Amino acid sequence: MKLAFNISIFFFFFYPSFANTYYFSSSEGNDNYSVAEAQSPETPWKSIEKLNSILRILKPGDIIRFKCGDVFFGVIHINGSGLPDAPIILEEYGSGEKPTITTSISIKNWSGGEKNIYHSKINQIIDQLNVLTIDGIIFPKGRFPNQQAMNAGYLSIEEKNKDFIINKEIEKMPDFTGGEIVIRKNNWIIDRHKILSRENNKISFDHNESRYNPQIGYGFFIQDHPETLDNYGEWFFDKNEKRLFLFNDKNKMEDLEVQVSIGKQVINLGPNSSHIIFRNLSFSGANNYLVTLTRSNNIEFKNCSFSYSGNLAILSSGSKYLKIEDCSIENTLNGGIYLSWQDSHILIKNNHIDNIFNFPGMGQNGDMNGMGIYVSETSSNVSIESNRLNNIGYIPINFSGNDIAIKNNLITNYSNVKDDGAAIYTYNGTLLKEFKNRTITQNLIFNGIGAVGGTKPFHPDDIPYVEGIYLDNNSSNIELVDNYISNIKGSGIFFHDANDIKVINNTVYNAGFSLKFSYGDMENPIKNILISGNNFILTPDGERHIKLIPSSMDINQLGEFENNFFYTKKNSQSILNNDLKNNNYNSLLKNFKNWLREFKDNKTSEEPALLNKSNIIVP
Repeated sequence: MKLAFNISIFFFFFYPSFANTYYFSSSEGNDNYSVAEAQSPETPWKSIEKLNSILRILKPGDIIRFKCGDVFFGVIHINGSGLPDAPIILEEYGSGEKPTITTSISIKNWSGGEKNIYHSKINQIIDQLNVLTIDGIIFPKGRFPNQQAMNAGYLSIEEKNKDFIINKEIEKMPDFTGGEIVIRKNNWIIDRHKILSRENNKISFDHNESRYNPQIGYGFFIQDHPETLDNYGEWFFDKNEKRLFLFNDKNKMEDLEVQVSIGKQVINLGPNSSHIIFRNLSFSGANNYLVTLTRSNNIEFKNCSFSYSGNLAILSSGSKYLKIEDCSIENTLNGGIYLSWQDSHILIKNNHIDNIFNFPGMGQNGDMNGMGIYVSETSSNVSIESNRLNNIGYIPINFSGNDIAIKNNLITNYSNVKDDGAAIYTYNGTLLKEFKNRTITQNLIFNGIGAVGGTKPFHPDDIPYVEGIYLDNNSSNIELVDNYISNIKGSGIFFHDANDIKVINNTVYNAGFSLKFSYGDMENPIKNILISGNNFILTPDGERHIKLIPSSMDINQLGEFENNFFYTKKNSQSILNNDLKNNNYNSLLKNFKNWLREFKDNKTSEEPALLNKSNIIVP
């Protein structure tokens, strides 16, 4: 037994010395080279197909190297594992741009041109087409009305049921049967449904058991039909004929580099995968997810690029010890990084996440779509730090779960496709589960835009429903410390039925409201909120610091409110109370000092709006 034990230790520690390095080049490789030959950069293998065929022979410590500047077509399926001290590594060799692994192909052989609409056959697409780029720029499907039309291109719903809508303009439009109707169901939901028929001013559609129904006054538009094509870059794919139609009124077709993604994903890491490192690689062009991980452990992505996804960049479920560091994620149509179920010990650090969910009608139906980073309520021990998130159509960071740290992130330009969101958002809902140890610290948040097109205000005092930090239904046990929040159309910090929250040493500058409190759950009202040492700054044009809904809220129950500075116009009516009665809002303005007296707070100061510009941060 002792001899066997010693032999096993010998092989464990010396396994890496038997590791091999295999080279791949799509421009110079040959899949007929032997295993021995492929271990030289002079005689590399060529294809992803060859890589998949040899993955079963990979050992801990083996390295796969892709030549810089080369493009490799296909999907990599990994089920193997390395060891803690001998991971399997996929990386680059040579000099130049990162090697790219993709399922995108170039489209040639265009025909037509009548009314500036060209077409080409694409036999490789089996099911759907979501991603089309022209000269490296991603374009959405054609739509009617166009997005630059009134109301952000939405027509208004005048009558409705769960499976039809009525608008007097419909009978003047082409018959879009077979296309898609895109419906703004509410501020945070945009759903897509197949059109079944049109009759006069009524469109009937396949409801698909959607959780949400249309609402009168909200908006809709039409897409995925050839009659919508009238703007440069708009496209339609006929699944029956496998033919792509593209509107082009600017250039000769032969001068355009048109690419479409024909595969569902690029990297698939299976349940047995562990201790694998991807570094200095580019993953691009998938109709669904670029990377999927299912119960995969100790996976690392370092300095990789993810781009052009019809759904998400990275989807993980049940994975542990995942690291995504120094990467770029851009141009994904529905979301960035999703930790969907029971993921733990995750590090998301120093990544650039840009241009996520930028087109209404190109994302997915229902809740939890349109996020830069999403962390489910079953996930834990997640660190999101030092990332830059820009131009996120809905919520840049949406988190739940235990032991969550969100720190030192820069977030700019968000919630311009859907709203009722925030730069950093959390929600507990009816779970009433008590989470612990959640911190939001030292983040910079700028430019909460709002998406009012296709919506309707609830009452005249409404401003766009976009917040800096939003603690929604029954959120609890969260610390907000040293954050800077600026240029927010809605509120800087929004408490909705939240409790046991600490808000310390934050700055809110130029928000519609510095703070907003709202409760609708009489059994679980807002309580135990500590707001201390913060600076709340209105610009000279700003009018309101605090909004309370309803005005009957017991402000003494809210918690402690001390040592804050409110910069405002002298003697301004800075507190807005709203009551909702019989579906009507009654508003009441209060003087700030009187409200503080009512709150029994004599440590908070109200100062005139004389600002030191050196204290104002710009992105």
